[in-house]
Amino acid sequence: MDRDVVFMVREGRQYEELRYALRSLANLPHGRVWVYGGRPNWLTGAAHVPARQGAVAHANTARITAAIAGNRALSDEFYWFHDDMYLLAPMDLVPRLHRCGWDEWVAGAAGRKGPHGPAKTAATDEALRAFGITPEFSYELHVPMVVDRDAFRDMVLAVTAWRPEVLVHVQKRSLYGNWMGYGGERAADPKFYQQSPPLDGPFASSTDTSLNAPAGRQIRGMFPDPSPYERPSESVPDAVRLMVGHLAGGPR
Repeated sequence: MDRDVVFMVREGRQYEELRYALRSLANLPHGRVWVYGGRPNWLTGAAHVPARQGAVAHANTARITAAIAGNRALSDEFYWFHDDMYLLAPMDLVPRLHRCGWDEWVAGAAGRKGPHGPAKTAATDEALRAFGITPEFSYELHVPMVVDRDAFRDMVLAVTAWRPEVLVHVQKRSLYGNWMGYGGERAADPKFYQQSPPLDGPFASSTDTSLNAPAGRQIRGMFPDPSPYERPSESVPDAVRLMVGHLAGGPR
């Protein structure tokens, strides 16, 4: 049976990243699609699971993570996506990848900000070691992961019983990857920005604004047709959407 796909989606945004992430699933055999969090009005053919969201992004993803862990209807293994991850090449299975060794990740923490910075790196290290796990790799890559449903649930139950707020403070992908001994090959992070060169790998991930940058327009050109997860009445052809944006003075 093909693995289900789970998307974590921030609420109240334009949802264009999700639109193209869903279109890119044409490159991967998959089962059901589950969308957790925000729901665009054009979404169809996918299960939507609402999750309370507030101003703190890490608290939002923590609640979504707990909701995913409680879903026994997911396939035994599933693909864990964020709404800004794209598959740029056909693949039979998502490969297992890591970003770098954990010691290297910890050593560079002081030079990083936000969710990849020192606080969350240290919290992740502490949580894993509290359960007798020596972290091996960082999994803070913007690529989908293969997740064992029951092991994911057991991890979430265990760490939240230890500290109820822990999911807010840790790097969740590295927590799961090291909890499971996920392994995998080292890979560069495929996140692209306003001035990024043309994309040439099997994965890509945008920022809030870079889907309108040159690399983002490359993705739009790769996936011009609506996916099965878009209502036909809501699926405006890309050429029309971009022309309207241009006439209104928006990004081309």
